[in-house]
Amino acid sequence: SSPSVPPPPPPVVVTKENQFLYRFCEEYIYLRCLADGVEVLESEHEYEEAVMLLRLILDFPLFKPEKRGYWFNRMAVDLQHLKRKEEALQVTETCLEQERHLMRRSDVVTLEKRLTKLHVPPRRWKHLAVSSLYMSSLIPCRHITITGERIKQQSFGANNNTTTAGPQKTRWKNKKTGDTCSVEDCVLSHFEVESGWEGTHCEGAIMRAVFTLLMWDVIFGPTSQHVFQTRFQNVPLDIGTSNFFFSREDKIIGRMQQLKQMTTTERLHELQQTYKNNYGCCCLGIDWENAQLPWLTAFVEYLTASSLCGLLYEVARYYNMSGFPDLVMWHHEKREIKILEVKSPNDTLSE
Repeated sequence: SSPSVPPPPPPVVVTKENQFLYRFCEEYIYLRCLADGVEVLESEHEYEEAVMLLRLILDFPLFKPEKRGYWFNRMAVDLQHLKRKEEALQVTETCLEQERHLMRRSDVVTLEKRLTKLHVPPRRWKHLAVSSLYMSSLIPCRHITITGERIKQQSFGANNNTTTAGPQKTRWKNKKTGDTCSVEDCVLSHFEVESGWEGTHCEGAIMRAVFTLLMWDVIFGPTSQHVFQTRFQNVPLDIGTSNFFFSREDKIIGRMQQLKQMTTTERLHELQQTYKNNYGCCCLGIDWENAQLPWLTAFVEYLTASSLCGLLYEVARYYNMSGFPDLVMWHHEKREIKILEVKSPNDTLSE
């Protein structure tokens, strides 16, 4: 007799509580294709079609809720290209009123800036209370301008002919070694030579590693959700989604309080012990070869407890580290930390 065929598994029912499973559904794959299609249409100036796709994507609230603010902003931009500024203003207002709690802070700031530009007569006669906006509570960053020696470059085409097509990263002279380097390494060498600072160009890698080590038991501990389906996972399935924070909110807040009550020595001991006990373990968030323990130690030691916990909270809430400043620097004598975003003369700062 032929072997019996096992019944198919039951369909996955996705809700807000197990939203992290949504990316394993066919619907999610189709929506990702549509999201990629929006970028293609915008690059071809097909704004009407891009708006149509964005409206369709936003009809599915479980699809990447953390990106809804970004998509609403893209819709407003496309509507402005179509000279439909009233509609662009309505989209911006609706998003800020109804979606603010789901949005990344950078998207909130971007949309509020767009609101201030669109909220003018004759579209709106009522004065906009800018002081009530989130962006008005932000403390401006200190700007530092340094000089360096830029290395002239020539780019070559297929036939070794010089060409200037396409953007090209600038190259600079390292003030310590004299070698050619990136603008970030040029800034590192400047502070090292001029002021005795040390640091690394990591773009969030140190912050992510510190978060993983200090929150190890929260990340890999038991939860009510089925976030660990196999023993071979290097991360819970809900990392990077709103489920990660809200299903562990009590544990995360409790851990923050615990870290704040510790002395600096106790926090360093926990960091170092977790590092040594789990060194080499395959887990998302730590590149063991590049996450040097002295760097992580300096980061935890020289930050105040409230600053450290504030950063850990942000990572827990919005795990995606895109946009984190380029450089992390420390000064052992001053016992201080610098977190720097570097821009060359031909680059601009994004939100």
